[in-house]
Amino acid sequence: MKKEIKILKNKVRFYLKKSIFFLDFFRMLKGIIRSIRRLVMLKADDSKGYLVDIKSYKNVFIGYYDKNPFNQINEDLMLVHANNAPSYRRPNPNEPTDILLINWKSNTIIKKIGTTYSWNWQQGARAHWFNDKCVIFNYYDNSTNQYKARLYWVSDDSLIDLPIPVQESHHLGFVFSLSYEALNLYRPDYGYRNHISNEDKVTNNSIIMYDINNNEEFEIVNIFELEKISKLTTVNEKITRCKINHIMASPGCIRIVFLFRYYIGKKRVTDLFSYDLHTKKISLLLRDKDISHYFWKNDNELIYTGKGDNGFGYYIINLNNSKTRPYFEFGDGHPHRMSEDEIVIDTYPDKYGQRKLCYVQGVENPKIEEIGSFTEPFIYYGETRCDLHPSVSFSRKFIQIDIIKSYNKKIFVIES
Repeated sequence: MKKEIKILKNKVRFYLKKSIFFLDFFRMLKGIIRSIRRLVMLKADDSKGYLVDIKSYKNVFIGYYDKNPFNQINEDLMLVHANNAPSYRRPNPNEPTDILLINWKSNTIIKKIGTTYSWNWQQGARAHWFNDKCVIFNYYDNSTNQYKARLYWVSDDSLIDLPIPVQESHHLGFVFSLSYEALNLYRPDYGYRNHISNEDKVTNNSIIMYDINNNEEFEIVNIFELEKISKLTTVNEKITRCKINHIMASPGCIRIVFLFRYYIGKKRVTDLFSYDLHTKKISLLLRDKDISHYFWKNDNELIYTGKGDNGFGYYIINLNNSKTRPYFEFGDGHPHRMSEDEIVIDTYPDKYGQRKLCYVQGVENPKIEEIGSFTEPFIYYGETRCDLHPSVSFSRKFIQIDIIKSYNKKIFVIES
């Protein structure tokens, strides 16, 4: 009897090993099939629009979806990042990225704004219009070993260097900053690599506000305050790898929102916070709802992607009372407001490597219409991925996205 049991155990072990081998084999085969599908789908995208392709640059891209690259007065002009780095590799701090003002319809350079070595594929150097005449972007000051922001006036080429880097700005004269060292250490997609980051340097990271009108600098949110608030809901579990990301000011600069991300053990937690610029009050809006992206609907309401009563999808939260309501069920993406009841969104790639661009109309029972589909080759992933990151011109005539074309990053403009 003991011998039969031993034989049976050996057979079970044998078949278990066999099943694990075949399971691994089929997983590998599935990955190969997905890659082949993406390769097969590398055809010309049939979406109609303008491909922005500047001579002497392999890559021309915008960066994040929260800033409008079109000039407010002349929408033929666009602020872009441009470089010749291999687009399928992680950013290299020794490779420069130029900030250009271009005419996107004629594919011509109007003016070179500057050059920076502080950039990433997701957000570039955070180059954006500070107002209709002034541009702001990040650079690395080698003399002080610090990240800083530069304000550049297009009309007369005058400039001012700020003591902090920019993450968000408002035309009333405010710049908001965070720790790019912390991002480089814990979320390198959005960080810079110009100097080495370690935990000692990022322990006390915070949100800094700089008032350009008075040349004053204030720490408005410290990460220790956020840890204290979040610990009230974690039952004293240890919080590690803390960082602040995605600061966004409301249209009237009444408040800012931002993500506080950290780990409890191996679990990543994302909390959505707001800071009232008048009352100086920090509020925890949503805890551990997998908040990913958002955009202001108006000064008091925020559209966001995350978990809610209807599962993962798009929701709207009222910041005055923290009440949320479902918007529509959909996968994760980047929302950009067109009007009070219109937004554009994108998707992450499906199994064929297709990213979708969609138009959403209506708040109650919204209608979703696909505008275009764009292929992302399988070699682009992680830090090198190319999210569409849609943004809409001020007149609402044009929608801009970043795409991959011939294994380079390009801008594509669609008439809406």
